[in-house]
Amino acid sequence: MVKKIIELSKIFVKDYFQKLNIFNEDKKLNKKSIFTWLIIILIIAICFLSYKIINWLDLRGQAILFLKIYLPIIATIFMFQAILICTNVFFFSKDLEHILPLPIKPIELLIAKFNNVIIITYMMELLFLALPLLIYGLIAVNSIFYFLTMILVLIIFPIFLITIISLIMLFVMQLTKFIKNKDLFQILISIILSLIICLGEGYLINTIFNDNMIKTEINQNNEIETVQINNKILHNKLDKLNNYLIIINPCISLLTNIKMTNIIWQLIKLIFICTISCLIFIICGKKLYLNNLLKNIAYINKRKNNKKIIKNKYEKKSIKKSYIKYELKKLIKNPTFFTQCIFQYIFYIGICLLIINLFMPTILASFEEQNILQEMGKDNFTLQAICIILSIIQILFTLNNLSLTAISREGKDAIVMKYIPVSLYKQFIWKATPSILINTIAIIAINFVIGKNISEISIWYYVITTIIAMFLNIINSFLMLIVDLKKPNLDWTTETSPIKNNANKLYQYVTTIIIILILSYLTKVLYDVNILISLAIIFIKFLIILILINFYTKKKINKLFEKIQ
Repeated sequence: MVKKIIELSKIFVKDYFQKLNIFNEDKKLNKKSIFTWLIIILIIAICFLSYKIINWLDLRGQAILFLKIYLPIIATIFMFQAILICTNVFFFSKDLEHILPLPIKPIELLIAKFNNVIIITYMMELLFLALPLLIYGLIAVNSIFYFLTMILVLIIFPIFLITIISLIMLFVMQLTKFIKNKDLFQILISIILSLIICLGEGYLINTIFNDNMIKTEINQNNEIETVQINNKILHNKLDKLNNYLIIINPCISLLTNIKMTNIIWQLIKLIFICTISCLIFIICGKKLYLNNLLKNIAYINKRKNNKKIIKNKYEKKSIKKSYIKYELKKLIKNPTFFTQCIFQYIFYIGICLLIINLFMPTILASFEEQNILQEMGKDNFTLQAICIILSIIQILFTLNNLSLTAISREGKDAIVMKYIPVSLYKQFIWKATPSILINTIAIIAINFVIGKNISEISIWYYVITTIIAMFLNIINSFLMLIVDLKKPNLDWTTETSPIKNNANKLYQYVTTIIIILILSYLTKVLYDVNILISLAIIFIKFLIILILINFYTKKKINKLFEKIQ
């Protein structure tokens, strides 16, 4: 049994990594792969940001705050990713039909699939958790015992989180016997579980952090004491919040208290929690997995073979409206594309809004205490705030995959675009429309939340910011669509391939870096310049970029569509 599980796990993992094309056939790093360079860029960015944050906290004697805040954030991301991939890996994976006829027990298949999810999570962990923890150890601890406990934490940390989500999925899939449309069910369950996690954490944060920190109006001699009391209150609140995720505080204790007795005790707690959760998962999996799996495969086969003759009702409609409506329908009806392109992006927008709401009042209060607003002047503060808003919006655009996969999602059917009686330029514009629409939601939401927190800036400046952001929106959507046309992935076999194995994502990161650098440069050049003139210059600059992109697209439209064959 163990041997079969190991072999199956190896097959699933190899299949996953072969699609990424990070390594050559001789198992050496593939320097030509875009994914390789994307990982290198992420490593540099994560290391730089982690170093800056941890070093800043360490100088103030508060380095442990990094662990208390960062670990629950990473735990939430892991749970969200597990929700997105568990239903697909366990129940809707296309390799299941080929594996089920083999002499493999359902529990062996379940554990192998679980191992696949865990290893995918470990790969994420190496980037997003291992590197920050390594930097934390070098700056704040610098002890060999820390690095040993760090390895243990990295091994144990994702297991409980993934087990709980997988267990929930086993029970939730029981509901499919009452639901005929399983595609819709897959979308709804991902949305509902993600909302439960977000709303639950939001409720806990608001409840625990509802009390304000102590404020004194006595004399300066009490300032140090007040700061110490406030820090203690903050640490207690974070500990209370992290208790709800069970494994966070033991992991923090392992990393911060490296006494042998504490290490042994915390390891016993973590191993006990993970063992119990895994045993419950296996016991429930024995009873539920095969039944749910067979029902879903039967549904998929029925959907393939059930060809109905649909009587078309012809109505006089605008070609543009019909085209865009068709694009949106394809996104909404396909569970994979909807989850990974729309729902995932909206989730990230929600996380961003939550972070802004949590930390913006504290940042503004700090500015007021240090008289930064008065020193900068109203115009300079407004310009800086607008450029920061635009930078946040641009970073969110980086998470949008709609334009970047608009052609690739069509697969081999993309060739149809060349033969329908609509100009290629119009199709280009309409293909970018879904991305522009969903980015508009991000623009309005970010401006509204920041505007609610920063009342010092006139509402008209937020309107102007929205207009400039819309130019950025169209620029991003057009550029990424051009990238997808130049390097489309049309030969995919699974619906996750155009998004998960998308090497073109690197171009989106480069675009974001360039735009943020432009905004940063403009804030320095336009410092002390009249705010209206400054905004006019920013507006004209991005308008010119948009005009140039549009001119290039019109001129090269036939060449852009050459790769669609």
